[in-house]
Amino acid sequence: PGSLLHDNANSKHVLIWKKFCIDKCENFINTYMDFFKLTEQKGKTSIINDFYMFNDVHFNGNGSKFIAEVITKKLISNDNL
Repeated sequence: PGSLLHDNANSKHVLIWKKFCIDKCENFINTYMDFFKLTEQKGKTSIINDFYMFNDVHFNGNGSKFIAEVITKKLISNDNL
């Protein structure tokens, strides 16, 4: 939730993991942009309430489902790999 509130889609975290994966990973799948697109449509608070456990940094069932759908779509389409 903190990332959605205080970062952007090209945050330091994204850059660190992308750089890390250049030589060490088969694919880098970035879901940040998908979350930030949703926050533009529904608002940050709404997405945090809908996708995270209450007062926790972990995803709830809705958040896990969203991530699974995004990753599946990206793997099938080779989008952002």
